Amino acid sequence: MAKIKFVTGHPASIVTTSRGKRVMTISDIHIGLEYELRSYGFNLPSQTARILERLEHLLKKVKPDLLVILGDVKHAIAKYTRKIRRDVETLLKMLIDIGVEVKVVLGNHDGSLKVDQDLVSLEPPSGTVIDDVGFIHGHAWPRREVLVAELIVMGHLHPSLPQALGGQRVWVSYILGKKSRERVAKVLKSEVNIK
Repeated sequence: MAKIKFVTGHPASIVTTSRGKRVMTISDIHIGLEYELRSYGFNLPSQTARILERLEHLLKKVKPDLLVILGDVKHAIAKYTRKIRRDVETLLKMLIDIGVEVKVVLGNHDGSLKVDQDLVSLEPPSGTVIDDVGFIHGHAWPRREVLVAELIVMGHLHPSLPQALGGQRVWVSYILGKKSRERVAKVLKSEVNIK
């Protein structure tokens, strides 16, 4: 049976598939957001180095078999500027240098994302399945294999705690009861393994 564990203090999770594969997930890192904010008068330095540092530390601590980025690697939807391309390439090179296999499930901000697919696997917005676990960004309808997976892990939402509680990004977990599973199964015309 697949299990998910949220990484305390980090917007990441560790999924262990029924075959024992350890998959770390992150989502919505929005590389290049600061470039857009500058056009609104906010003077922020590039956040890529900070993202890289935190991610590298976490990967070395957790030592997953695979990293799945659940979409929105970059922020700009229509543009893929040289600066953003450089920042994305820096991120992916660091991940490859660490030795972690990387899959990116494309999010709604990733339409123009271009990467070396010999180094990083790009998965469609409809998601991917690894063993018994489905992975999606969440902005597009999941393919059938994802919907019937034992566990579905999704990004796209950006929930956070109020500032009084630290203002940290958090994970939201939905548990469907028997009635909800029956309704979803009826719509999908397939058995649904959502607990």
